[in-house]
Amino acid sequence: MCNYLNINGILIEGTSDPFGRIWVANIIRKQTDHSLLIEALVFSTNFRDGFNIVSFQQVLPKNFIHRMTGANEMIYNFFEDWKISYEQVGKSMKNIYGIGMRQQFSVTGKHLAKEYGYNIVTGKKFLKNGFLIWLLKPGSKGVDIDQITYRTTNHKKK
Repeated sequence: MCNYLNINGILIEGTSDPFGRIWVANIIRKQTDHSLLIEALVFSTNFRDGFNIVSFQQVLPKNFIHRMTGANEMIYNFFEDWKISYEQVGKSMKNIYGIGMRQQFSVTGKHLAKEYGYNIVTGKKFLKNGFLIWLLKPGSKGVDIDQITYRTTNHKKK
């Protein structure tokens, strides 16, 4: 499918639960050398089934779900940090202040950015509406260039 993308073309590819309540998508851009770079990983929920980080692991795109194997994998480390972040702020704020799922999702995402250094889009309109966007810029916290770059073998004929 990516062989037919134009240079700088974007492909959104991901998976969801059967009802689309929780989904995760790669944002992939074709580079000038015809390689593919995953620019972001988007996690989305409509909060109808609550907020459970493990639910996102179950619907990871194939390129990441097979990498949930240990500390040498960027996605594994991200999920470990997200779970710890939830324990540190999301769960504790729920217990102390009675905040709801949206607020837990939001404060946990902001905590991942501020305290862990992940390049998370922390805009209120995204987090409040159930979108956690991890920008996968090479060299930024947690990003392994080898796990977000793919070489293509065939080029579209002009």
